[in-house]
Amino acid sequence: MTSTGARKPPPRADATSASRCDAPIDLFYAAHLRHRRVCAALAVAAEAPVLPADELCALSIELADDLHQLDCTEQLLFDLLRRRAEPDDDITHVLAALAADHAADRKLLADLATALRSTPQARLAGHALVKQIERFVTRKLRSIALENAVVLPIARLRLTRGDLALLAARFGEQPCNHQATPQHGQSNGAG
Repeated sequence: MTSTGARKPPPRADATSASRCDAPIDLFYAAHLRHRRVCAALAVAAEAPVLPADELCALSIELADDLHQLDCTEQLLFDLLRRRAEPDDDITHVLAALAADHAADRKLLADLATALRSTPQARLAGHALVKQIERFVTRKLRSIALENAVVLPIARLRLTRGDLALLAARFGEQPCNHQATPQHGQSNGAG
């Protein structure tokens, strides 16, 4: 109690160390927010009567780069959750579905970048390209929602401090050797 008779708030040291420990989980939420913003910009640009191909290409490159950076860390998160989750968490099928979604997202994004490179700025937006953008955005937003609602809360409950330290270290490392989407006008040699 304080001198005025009010209760003292609990010490903040535990809260501060806990929030530092959860920082890798928060980085996933931050990355997902960036992805949602890029997806929203892609969707708005795709609705334009004249396709802003340069803008769409820049957005797809930004998203591809960010996904590439996040890929290894998400793989580590999924591996850690497979080891730490309780049977009642019933997360194995969710992680498998998300891993498949991420692979499909990379393919759709690479296909989208290829299509955008071949679309001149002033050309009217083709229906097929608009549908391709919409398909990618819908899939990506669904994956983000699933990760944010199911995977990350379970990660907060189940991962150990050591697991979180591994994730934090991985966030600071270079990305895996997956092929990122090539820059506008460049090719990665993949077909």
